[in-house]
Amino acid sequence: MAAPLERHRAFYRDRWVEYVERNGLAITDRDILLGTAAELSQMRDASTALKGLIIDQASLLWPVGPSGVHEVPYVFEAGSQFNVEAAVVLFNAALRDTIRFVPRSAQKDYVAFSLTEPGSGSCFSYVGRIGGKQIIGGEPDCPVGPLLHEMGHAIGFWHTMSDAAQGSYLNIRYDIMDPLWRRQYVPELDARTVDGYDYASIMHYEPFVNSTSPDLLTASTLPAGIDIGQTNGYSAGDIDAVKRLYGQVPVAVTITTHPPGLKVVVDGVTRITPWVAWWRMGSLHRLDVASTVQDYGTFKAAFGRWSHDPSAAPKTFQEWIVEPGRGFASEPVSSPRATVLTANFVRLVEVQSVGGGGTHGELKVTPEVAPWPGTTNYFPQYTRFDLSATPAPGYLTEWYTSPTFIPMTGGDGGVTKASRRIGAAS
Repeated sequence: MAAPLERHRAFYRDRWVEYVERNGLAITDRDILLGTAAELSQMRDASTALKGLIIDQASLLWPVGPSGVHEVPYVFEAGSQFNVEAAVVLFNAALRDTIRFVPRSAQKDYVAFSLTEPGSGSCFSYVGRIGGKQIIGGEPDCPVGPLLHEMGHAIGFWHTMSDAAQGSYLNIRYDIMDPLWRRQYVPELDARTVDGYDYASIMHYEPFVNSTSPDLLTASTLPAGIDIGQTNGYSAGDIDAVKRLYGQVPVAVTITTHPPGLKVVVDGVTRITPWVAWWRMGSLHRLDVASTVQDYGTFKAAFGRWSHDPSAAPKTFQEWIVEPGRGFASEPVSSPRATVLTANFVRLVEVQSVGGGGTHGELKVTPEVAPWPGTTNYFPQYTRFDLSATPAPGYLTEWYTSPTFIPMTGGDGGVTKASRRIGAAS
């Protein structure tokens, strides 16, 4: 096993960051490229802090190109060209009216996809436009979803978990998380200016990040069981944030769900999401979700919380006033302060747990929580089930596992206790 990389600390863009040096580069938060190790060493050793720029300043944004929208010129240097081109197609399909990746001609500032680090286990990018050539690097076969994540960094976004409101929406299990990773979950007070918390963002980490325990769940949503860490594409909140960052602030309000396509009640009328409302400034509206579970593919979905409700006991309804922006570039007073409202749902998994006894011994199955209200055998995804086996004389316990479950703690031979978490959504 390779020795852990040494951690360093430097003052970067108006705040202290911890980073590691890898192949001459300084990388923080697993996939954010700060610069070369030599450049960050100068910041680390400087007697006074070097003042940097924050991402909503124009100098860090990509300029408008010949197409009439903002453009990110790019070249392909190494890695899976198929994955890179597929990511570019998906990026442009989602954001083409605001910003596009375009093949480089002679532009001075551009992104180079240089995926030259087999075995690194990740991909990485700078945040925003740094000037000149900047790379998106990492694993040669970096998948399309992670590439879209890195492209999000390149146009100016930090991780969603860096939101200052994170503590109201996530339970971070620092006690079982690798200490080298804890810094990635510390809220950055200057990192995001977009209203609301977006569990659906492609910039959000998954629930399982470097656990030091056999229990792999290091980040749980509040309430538990809401999807995070998806890599299928940009969420409605991501697209809204890009438009705000690049000066195309929406004026209509989109009501959606996570996952999308579920039902909400808007001013007394049931709507299938996403649904767009053209509400006048200052108007009052009621958003609600039925208390019953909804069908979603092979799963069921139950309401968890609204994107703009940080309370400890979130309500199914919101009394929503369309407030004007606060006068920021991303929140002009001519546009509503928030233009994407998301009802987040808990993904429920059907579990048939069978215990009992016989001539070979006794098995008990104990879930950490009761079945979801109104159901008899549906549980939030990642619910832990404790298993206890008492073998009869002359027998040993042997555990058999299923691919729909997250790996088990304990098991094999004479071990009589184990635990499993029900499988993640695919």
